[in-house]
Amino acid sequence: VRQYAMEYAKEYAKEYAKEYGEEQKEEGILQGKNNMLYSLVSKGRLKIDVAAEEANVSLGEFEKSMEEAGYKIPELV
Repeated sequence: VRQYAMEYAKEYAKEYAKEYGEEQKEEGILQGKNNMLYSLVSKGRLKIDVAAEEANVSLGEFEKSMEEAGYKIPELV
């Protein structure tokens, strides 16, 4: 019974690590996409409302997350 329990625990750990790794990968991809959008907006190459739409968030949420990530929102002329 102990051998079976150890094998089960190993398989569970492998499956958890695989699932956790996929979640981390997805988070990394999303963060990279958002950083690219923030960069383009801060350089004036992309309008902030278009970037928010691409990120699937409201304009207010995008502005907040952009500032939290350390990017400056360009002044409107």
